[in-house]
Parts: sequence; structure tokens; C-alpha cells
Amino acid sequence: VVKRANMELFAPARLDDMLEIITHIKKFAGASISISQEIKCGGTKIAEVDVLVVCINQKFKTARIPDNIRRLLEFH
Repeated sequence: VVKRANMELFAPARLDDMLEIITHIKKFAGASISISQEIKCGGTKIAEVDVLVVCINQKFKTARIPDNIRRLLEFH
């Protein structure tokens, strides 16, 4: 689940605009992943986003990221 998200907007996008979203994993922790994103429209950066995603279990408690998911994401 998304625990925290911070977005800085530089320019607007319209409903029919084709957006390019470039995502980088900044940091892995036991139960969380810190991600940065750059959003472009027509080659121009229109926003930057920082997101902290936390893994939870079926009881909505923080849980360690499963190894198979971690391996998939670390590969990229």
C-alpha cells in the first residue's frame, strides 16, 4: 500500500495527453520500497513524484516484502 506520496507539479497535462512515466527504485527496506517517478508529456518533465510503498499482510500489519517480489523488482 502507499504510505506516503509527494508530488511536485511543473506543468499541467490534459485528459488525452500521452504521458511517459519513468520509475526508479531508490531504496529497499525489509517491508518498504522507496520509489521516484518522473512524468513527462511530449518530452517535457511536468511532474516529479516520490512514493513510499509498504507491504502488508492479510491482517493489514506491516510485513516483509516476499523474496520473489523483491527479486523481480531488484532485477529492474
